[in-house]
Amino acid sequence: PQASKLGRRIFARVSAPAMGNQACCAKSSADQQDIVKIPMQEPFDSKDEEGKNPMGGTITFIDDMGREMELRFTKKPLGFKYVSGKGPLKVSGILDEGCVKETGLPVKVGWAIKAVNGKILNEDPQKASQEFLESVKAF
Repeated sequence: PQASKLGRRIFARVSAPAMGNQACCAKSSADQQDIVKIPMQEPFDSKDEEGKNPMGGTITFIDDMGREMELRFTKKPLGFKYVSGKGPLKVSGILDEGCVKETGLPVKVGWAIKAVNGKILNEDPQKASQEFLESVKAF
């Protein structure tokens, strides 16, 4: 999709895919486009007097299908446990309290943790765990 900034909003062009042989009752065209208005997010580099970002931060996960999922965490506790072993950090459990359950974030057990606020974690699991803990302190 193409996107352009206009004022405080982002406008994204979304192409409507053609549905095969009148699968829907409405006619569609591959050239048909809709405009979706998405509120612009504030940058993550603004911090309060304690050095924390009031907007929270993002964690990039890799789901069980190999897709990257960048999710915004706006409060603590984050609401999941993770393990470090051989390979990347992995979500090992979802807690009853925390941002995941309270805000409905779709984090699942088994997802790998790739990055925090866009910064890719070290490949060494021990260093990655330290980087992760340091990075989420600013949330």
